[in-house]
Formats: sequence, structure tokens, C-alpha cells
Amino acid sequence: MTNRSSLTEETPNAPGWADSRIDEVFGGLALDDAGVAAREAYADCLAGCRGAVDVDAGHDGCRRALLAALDAAGADTQGLEQRLMALEAEISAGT
Repeated sequence: MTNRSSLTEETPNAPGWADSRIDEVFGGLALDDAGVAAREAYADCLAGCRGAVDVDAGHDGCRRALLAALDAAGADTQGLEQRLMALEAEISAGT
């Protein structure tokens, strides 16, 4: 479960269900502090994309940054990109 604030009045946010889906996507990964920080940055990045002219391009940038950070942290990311893309498609469909 994430420790992100649920306040949405002054900050961009992803759909309310996205946090639980992000937790599901990352559920099987063993993440160190750097990995957890990368996951949180990814969630914040997705929230920042909401309402953008090209949401899909924003999601692509969020995903690339996340995968680069996880690779640098030595996390096993096998299969993660496909799960992230599926999540991003769900967000795009609901935005």
C-alpha cells in the first residue's frame, strides 16, 4: 500500500482506483528504498499527466523514467513494462 496523501484539492491526481492498481502491479517486486521512491515518483508522474494534451506521451515518459530508476537500483523488472502499459491504458480510457 502506498503512503501517498489522499488530498486532491491542490495537487494533480490519478483516478482514485489507480493507487490500488499500482500496488497490484508492483506487488510481486522486492523493492529497496530507491525502488519504492521510484514507484512513488511514477505514481506522481502519472497524476501529473492527467488532463495533458498527449496523455499517452506523458505516460511513456513516466514509464521510461521508472524503468531506468529500477534498473539502476538493480530491481528485476521482467514483465513489468507490459503491466505498466496495461495500467496506463486503463487510466487513459478512464480519463
